[in-house]
Order: sequence, then C-alpha cells, then structure tokens
Amino acid sequence: MVKGSADSAAALLVVIAAYQLALTAGAPWGEPALSDHPQTGDKVLPPSYRIISGVAAAVVVIAAWVVAARGDLVAKGPFSDPLLTGATWFIAAYLVVDAVSDTSSASAAKRWIG
Repeated sequence: MVKGSADSAAALLVVIAAYQLALTAGAPWGEPALSDHPQTGDKVLPPSYRIISGVAAAVVVIAAWVVAARGDLVAKGPFSDPLLTGATWFIAAYLVVDAVSDTSSASAAKRWIG
C-alpha cells in the first residue's frame, strides 16, 4: 500500500517541481503560482519571483525524494525509517494546509489547481 501511494505522490511532486522549474526558466504561467501578488498576473514572473520558484523546485524535489525513499522506491541513504516517516507526514500536512489556503485565493486558476 505504501509503495503504490509513494509512486503516485512522488510523481505528482515531480510534476510540481517541473512546473516550478518552467516558471524559473520564464514560462508565462505565473498566475496560478503567485496570483495574489499584483505584479504577476498570467505573465512571466519577475526575476525575484523566478528565483523563489527555483528554490521551491529544489524543495519539492527533496520532498519527492523523501516520499520515494519512504516507499522504498529509492535508496534511503543514512536516513532512518522513523525520520522518513515523520518527514512524509510533515510533507502531507503541509500540502493539506497549502491546498486549503489556495481555496481562499483571489485567483480562479489558483483555487481550481490548489
């Protein structure tokens, strides 16, 4: 059960990381990512926000690795099962809070995606 869930969750996190990397590279999809900021709209993110998207991509890649390691899809390295389990629960809780907060966004795109 954990392995199948880990497959899906890690794949979804990789898609999110790819989206963030695309924003970093200048893709004009900034509206759902940072719609509540007046400078974004649906255009290319300003340079400072592109840096933030690059950092977000790195964090999401780490989260994908944690989930994949917890599901025994990749090597765990020096990290213990209890640590990976706790980190996975933290990631899940964070994503729930983030999704709930997205529902209050002024952007219809962000409410739909979030």
